[in-house]
Amino acid sequence: MSSLVSPHSRMPIVGLSPSLHGEIAMLQSVGMTGRQVKQMLMIEGIGYSALGLICSLLISIVGSLTVVRMMGAELSYFTWHFTLLPVFLCVIPLVLITAFVPLVCYNKMAQKTVVERLRIAE
Repeated sequence: MSSLVSPHSRMPIVGLSPSLHGEIAMLQSVGMTGRQVKQMLMIEGIGYSALGLICSLLISIVGSLTVVRMMGAELSYFTWHFTLLPVFLCVIPLVLITAFVPLVCYNKMAQKTVVERLRIAE
């Protein structure tokens, strides 16, 4: 629930937080495999990218159709064109980064045993 209220507390692009180290170690201690953890982290990262894309699309559409269009109507030299190409061009590297940075962080974290990571989490 706290990640819904403050998604930045678990944002994978920043890396794996110490609390997430403990969560992953706990999941692995009850049988979750490394492959499953990597898949979970990739899906979580891509989910954040998708959420960011949806929010930026909504904000850019609403802002362009209201504020920019009204301001442009008052300027005779302004021609209004709405394009989403820059947003979609930014999505590709964003998805790649949010999918693969958590994997790199996990691989670094996985060098320690599950028991050592559980002790650190305490």
